[in-house]
Amino acid sequence: MDQPAWLSRDHATARQTRRTMNDELKETIDQLANSLQTVTLLATRLRRDLAESVQHTIDLETGADKAVRAVKRLQTRDTNTH
Repeated sequence: MDQPAWLSRDHATARQTRRTMNDELKETIDQLANSLQTVTLLATRLRRDLAESVQHTIDLETGADKAVRAVKRLQTRDTNTH
């Protein structure tokens, strides 16, 4: 049994709409994947930079602690000689 012309057109239109939606979905997924790769790279760089900053902070604290101990040693020597 043949379908009416309008029904064939509706099916063709629906197929084309599905193809268009699939293409848009694929494009959106590609864009998301590319964006997530960028986010991952930036997060990795940030983690490394933060780890380096933490090490610098530890070195700074160590240096400041040594300076404080040196000043305290000088103070105790100075008070013991007076």
